[in-house]
Amino acid sequence: MTIKVVLVTHLAANSVRGGAETQILKTMDYVNRLEGTIEAKLFDMWNDRIEDYDIVHIFNPEFFPTESLVISDYAKLNNVSVVTSPITYDSQGYARDRLGTVGLGFWKALVSFRRLSSKSNHLQFLDPFRNMRKILKNSDKILPNTKDEQKRMMEIFPEIPENKFTLVPNGVDLRFKNGTSKVFKDEYGIESFVLYIGAIGRRKNVHRLIEAFLRTELDTNLVIIGRIAEREYYDMCKKEADGRVVFLPPISHESELLQSAFKACKVAVLPSYYETPGLAALEGGLAGANVVVTGIGGTREYFKDYAWYVDPTSTESIKEALLEAYAAPKTSDLSNHIETNFTWEKVARKTADSYESLAIDRRLK
Repeated sequence: MTIKVVLVTHLAANSVRGGAETQILKTMDYVNRLEGTIEAKLFDMWNDRIEDYDIVHIFNPEFFPTESLVISDYAKLNNVSVVTSPITYDSQGYARDRLGTVGLGFWKALVSFRRLSSKSNHLQFLDPFRNMRKILKNSDKILPNTKDEQKRMMEIFPEIPENKFTLVPNGVDLRFKNGTSKVFKDEYGIESFVLYIGAIGRRKNVHRLIEAFLRTELDTNLVIIGRIAEREYYDMCKKEADGRVVFLPPISHESELLQSAFKACKVAVLPSYYETPGLAALEGGLAGANVVVTGIGGTREYFKDYAWYVDPTSTESIKEALLEAYAAPKTSDLSNHIETNFTWEKVARKTADSYESLAIDRRLK
């Protein structure tokens, strides 16, 4: 008997495609490649009906919490199992950086008050997690990408049973291991540079990355590839940069040029306030680059001792990591580690196991 799964995410996914959106597409693709009885597809709101499926899998519900709650409520009413991949972010570091220590204390107190407000029927509208709380209660399985993400969610939502959680890591395409640097070098005439790939927005910490890179005085380029997420912030980054900082438009994830960019760089960097663990860092590591990555969000679960970790609130921390990573020789150690543990084939198998266990539970009821 075929297990029919429909995958749901926010409506802007194809326009703002990044790591989270790639995760849903690759999950669907590789689950469908498995030998077995699972059939997964993206939800088409004009042609699909949730009740025609066995499982609805919601990705990144914080991006569209109200609609995610409607979908999960409807699924439960119609005896459809709900799986949620939260892809959540811890904003404490960002808040501390923007507001200072005193401001952070005030922010945490406000968040605590709002959480307590969820216990009151009259004050629930003040709880910033009210929709997420209900979505997780509706979920039969919750699939965090890291132990750190699971820990954070269990702290925020202690009423959610631990047995609902199943760790399913993020994955990476093996093609990034086998690219060639020639395509990128021929196109742009540079190599052995520092590479950042991702949205240009505050959470990604690009401005501080530029500051740190300029302080290193390295005789190379910082290449920034990605869409503009916040115009004012992008303008601030451009103003900070000098001629060694090269801004390039987004490159298709399936492009040979993107593979080549990872092969051509010396260091792949992702100094965000939080990552789980950052698809670009996984791809860079698989391609053989030295990886500099935030220490926040469970990244050590993926990169172990093979990467350089930074405090995203410290320009000096990022600067020192860039210097050390750029000076170190490239090795295959991280690439081999990622290939062994984090391919999409392995991720798909773990995801399919969760689907199959829910299908068995449904049949036993």
